[in-house]
Amino acid sequence: MLKVKVERMGWLSSKYLGDFVNWASKTDLKLNPKKCQAFEVNASNTPHVIISAEKLPCVSKAKVLGLWVQNDLKWQTQVDEMLKKANHRLFILISMKP
Repeated sequence: MLKVKVERMGWLSSKYLGDFVNWASKTDLKLNPKKCQAFEVNASNTPHVIISAEKLPCVSKAKVLGLWVQNDLKWQTQVDEMLKKANHRLFILISMKP
């Protein structure tokens, strides 16, 4: 059985996390705490999530399915990353020009 401890997290977030942990246990999904991060939108307190005796790092932004999500729901990180990628590709195209 997977052991998860949650502190300083909204009750709704705690409920969904509990539901996810129950589902993971039923389906024999193993969570790797080294690859997990704690993230809560508009958190007034930083959540403390402990999985298998390892505390998850709390982050203010995370990449989910290729999209950068910030805890304040702003797009600045996504825009910055897309601009960086576009500038890199433009540099490659310009350097290939004879």
